[in-house]
Amino acid sequence: MQEEKLIEFKNITKTFPGVVALNNVTFGIRKGEVHAIVGENGAGKSTLVKILSGVQQKDEGRIFINSKEVKTKTPKDAFDLGITCIYQELPLALSLSITDNIFLGQEIKKFGFLNKFQQNKIVKEFFKEFNIDINPKTIVGKLSMSIQQITAIIKSMMKEAIIFIMDEPTATLGEHEIEILFDFIAKIKKKGISILYISHRMDEIFDIADRVTVLKDGNYMGTERVSDITKNELIALISGKNIHNASLVYDSTRKIQNENVLEVKHLCYSDLLKDIDFSVRKGEIFGITGLVGAGKTELLKCIYGLYSIKEGKIILNGKSVGNGRKNKVKIASDSFVFGFVPEDRKKEGLFLDLSVIQNISISSLGFLSRLLFINKRKENNLVKKYIKDLDIKTSGINKQVKFLSGGNQQKVILSRWLSSKKSILLMDEPTRGIDVKAKVEIYKLMNKLSKEEISVIFSSSDVSEILSISDRVAVMRNGRIVEILERKDFNKERVLRDMLID
Repeated sequence: MQEEKLIEFKNITKTFPGVVALNNVTFGIRKGEVHAIVGENGAGKSTLVKILSGVQQKDEGRIFINSKEVKTKTPKDAFDLGITCIYQELPLALSLSITDNIFLGQEIKKFGFLNKFQQNKIVKEFFKEFNIDINPKTIVGKLSMSIQQITAIIKSMMKEAIIFIMDEPTATLGEHEIEILFDFIAKIKKKGISILYISHRMDEIFDIADRVTVLKDGNYMGTERVSDITKNELIALISGKNIHNASLVYDSTRKIQNENVLEVKHLCYSDLLKDIDFSVRKGEIFGITGLVGAGKTELLKCIYGLYSIKEGKIILNGKSVGNGRKNKVKIASDSFVFGFVPEDRKKEGLFLDLSVIQNISISSLGFLSRLLFINKRKENNLVKKYIKDLDIKTSGINKQVKFLSGGNQQKVILSRWLSSKKSILLMDEPTRGIDVKAKVEIYKLMNKLSKEEISVIFSSSDVSEILSISDRVAVMRNGRIVEILERKDFNKERVLRDMLID
């Protein structure tokens, strides 16, 4: 590995409304190294990568490549500088051959005709250089995911790439495919090409990376040689134990009942959830945390009845409502106890072209209707009450909900379920994509619901958030609940360790 810096970030700052995504970040990436960037969700990793690759523009700061300042205003600018992103969704045409993909848009021609023989020869030699024996005429769709990724990398290498950005590249790979990819990465390092590697998986970082940079809430926490730091020391840096967000307030005056309102026993779903066991008490705020893909969303959707469970039981107030594939609860029923706030509010939670009043009242029509007619006065009064109680910023109840801010859209979904008198509220990443002020309002509302003996089950990848507001926390990894912690036992480093280390 060369000591010479290939890329330098100097004082990079990027803000969004209500959020500082990156704050004066400065560090460098060396030629021929695998440089990992780690941090919790919201740490600023994706924002930094998007700035480097030209997808987003920085507010302040400078970027240098080989000591020369550069500006990446578009993805093409970045690509022309040799910066290539290898996304999970690979830029490959699955119905074409390896050669056709690699030479797409830069075909070799002879006397005006496509010289496939020469193209196949070049591709075969390129793969052979990395000890990969493969027929260049093979259709890409028939390749394993690791070889597809290698194909995408080689395509960029032929265009003189100097750095590859890999964001969770092993998320869809099996153990053998990961070995193939890591072996390939080790070989391209020797050519002086750098890898900017983003992953939550501690074992991978210690296997493949030379150095690791930690970001926390948009702040640069430090860069260390992987050989000079332990996993526990790295987790301590990621957790940022000296950083405290005072706006996340736990209300200790709440009284949690001993009575269980929900029990989940040995729940299994497809290959994504395995033997899930936990219970929730009346008025409890029960947090579920884990990495993206740990199974949090699938678990909430199984409880709500959107997914048919493979095995296990869901018990409400002592009565089983789901067993095996019979977990089909009528969501529209007045007796249905669950409200559900999905992670993707625009796609799954809102009727974007309908008004605020229609979005809020749609789950309360049984209460608002007489025969076939809606009592409009009653509906107006109900909706206005929740607009006032939740401080929803809107010019009127008939405004289309798609024109509201993210935080106010989230409050509309919450108003829908509060107005329909649900006793258990399921919330999937409820503060994602909303500003700090709206987040605090959501936390206050969760405390208020708890005092009204409504149970809240919510998922979040933000460990600080989970530990700040929850009474108990279930930590998930690879479709299983690893540990359930009581509040007195909360420890951020312990939770991160459970999330990250097998």
